[in-house]
Amino acid sequence: MSDLLPFNRLALICLPAFGGEGAPARQVLGRWLGEWQADHAVDCGCSALFILGGGGGAEAIAVRQAAEQQGLKVREIATPHALAGAVAPGELLLVIQPQVLPSSLAWAEGTDHRGLVSVFPSAPGVEAGFERIDLGRAWAGVMLVPGHAVNRLLELPEDVEAAPALLRIALQAGVPDRRLPEAMIASGDWPLLGRGVPVHLHEEKWLLRRFAAEVGEGGGLTTRLCHWALRRWGASLPGQPAAIPAALGAGVVLTAGAVAAAWYGLGAAGFALLALAALALEAAGAVASLQRGRERFRRRLPLLRRVIDAGLLACGYLGVEGRWFRQAFPALVLVLGLNLPAAKDAKGWQAALGDRAPVAAVLAGLALVTSPEVAMMLVSTLLLVARIWPHRG
Repeated sequence: MSDLLPFNRLALICLPAFGGEGAPARQVLGRWLGEWQADHAVDCGCSALFILGGGGGAEAIAVRQAAEQQGLKVREIATPHALAGAVAPGELLLVIQPQVLPSSLAWAEGTDHRGLVSVFPSAPGVEAGFERIDLGRAWAGVMLVPGHAVNRLLELPEDVEAAPALLRIALQAGVPDRRLPEAMIASGDWPLLGRGVPVHLHEEKWLLRRFAAEVGEGGGLTTRLCHWALRRWGASLPGQPAAIPAALGAGVVLTAGAVAAAWYGLGAAGFALLALAALALEAAGAVASLQRGRERFRRRLPLLRRVIDAGLLACGYLGVEGRWFRQAFPALVLVLGLNLPAAKDAKGWQAALGDRAPVAAVLAGLALVTSPEVAMMLVSTLLLVARIWPHRG
């Protein structure tokens, strides 16, 4: 994001004392609040990070690791005075209020050498817990302070609170402000934690916004189900590095179990296990959409769906008796129907027909009352008609 901030920039994250008041409320979506703030610093193009406070506790260690993994140089400091001289006059210091979880980069666009203070209208800002500046403005919790102003910290007591002090210094230095929309407060886009609102409500709002775009782009039933389950029970998974490997492992094991069930003549059970396998793989994709550095995995998710296709081919082949071509044909037509492109204007159930989990679940149900062969014939017919019918003209 260096195009947002053309000047060399550093970041300051202030942490509470290790084990001090407020520490339990700083876990958001399985990660420390400081880790999310470090992500924002990276997105703003910062090259180095100062960590003030934390006392070498768990959050300070996690923030350092998260920042260093993303290429930031990290320095832990004990007092705000250590910033003086560490930020050159030609540099900008990104300052984030300790309890703020910034979620947009729009506030920093077009920043010049003078820096920038983000503000909300005073009334809604103060009501939400943000620091009042004057009758018309409240600090939104993030700002860019020019390096020459940072040196004025030496004029203040050594134990001064860094963020409020730098805010006053920036205002006295004439740093311009930028007003953020009041709607960002009401929607939860810019939360201030620890103001009486339970953290899980912030998490639910954040996840709902994050998932809305994916569902709006044609997410199927399985995607919606995974998103709902994450909002309901899996808020801590974005902070768990093992979550994606575990989901992938479950998908592979379930697929292998499905093939084994079909081998022993349990076609319906095989399709049911494939439905669960598809759900596990989509869950891995949903978690990946919340974790940084998972872009390559998300791009490869369509390839992982071929694991389910292979399972459908195997279960379909093993579920039909007769010569090899009779065994292979229903499964091949089924997988072909799943992979035919949908019409550009397809909506609702037509757009979701490539969703492996519900298709496998329907196959399991039909196989229970008929046979795997008949189940595949019925589902394949529906898939082909739905794919071809919109193109009939």
